[in-house]
Amino acid sequence: MPLSLLQQSSRRLQIVCAIAAGLMAINWLFTNWAQGELAAEFQTPLQWAPPTIMLSASLVVLALARSRWLSPSRVVAVGLVYMVVFSFCIPLSEYYNAFVGINPQYLSGDLVAISPVAIWMLFFTVLVPSKPRHALIALTLSGSAVPITIALLARYGNAPKLPVADFIDLFVGPYVFVVLVSYVAARIIYRLGTDIRRARELGSYYLLEPIGRGGMGEVWRAKHNMLARPAA
Repeated sequence: MPLSLLQQSSRRLQIVCAIAAGLMAINWLFTNWAQGELAAEFQTPLQWAPPTIMLSASLVVLALARSRWLSPSRVVAVGLVYMVVFSFCIPLSEYYNAFVGINPQYLSGDLVAISPVAIWMLFFTVLVPSKPRHALIALTLSGSAVPITIALLARYGNAPKLPVADFIDLFVGPYVFVVLVSYVAARIIYRLGTDIRRARELGSYYLLEPIGRGGMGEVWRAKHNMLARPAA
């Protein structure tokens, strides 16, 4: 992956983390505190753990991306892990106790809207470019977050057990589609980035070694991609 694209991804990852941390702080902490419901959010671990993990992960990844401890390529790799972790926290926070007491026969596409994790996946892959194969792995894991969450909640009685066909229709099919769309977007963004880098390199001289120095400046031996021989 071109260094310029990696650096761009690292900078954009910082923006994503800052926005995510800000939204989590406002939407979860401050809103519940203002409504006097903050204490209720800490009754069970499954209520407070997902938003706490999302907020903490955003701040940690933001700090890592801003520091010089990691190379840009490793920052992007950490960003993809962050996307997957965030993707699992969203449906767990969204669907915990959401379906308790609901008859399975009433569950349909009108009642169960697509999870915000779909927007998150597309938003992240477009804004933070990465190698297409790495993006596909992260997207596949992220896309499995909703069906895995619903299956676990159903296993422990927090969601109704649906027929396989209905489960696939509501909680698998939409996210397979989102994975494919996001992957296509990731490939397009990656290809555009590499094409821009090649275009810049095509018109650039590369300085190899100094030849001489005079009153008018220095003379260097250089090469150009469109020249067969080095030039001065």
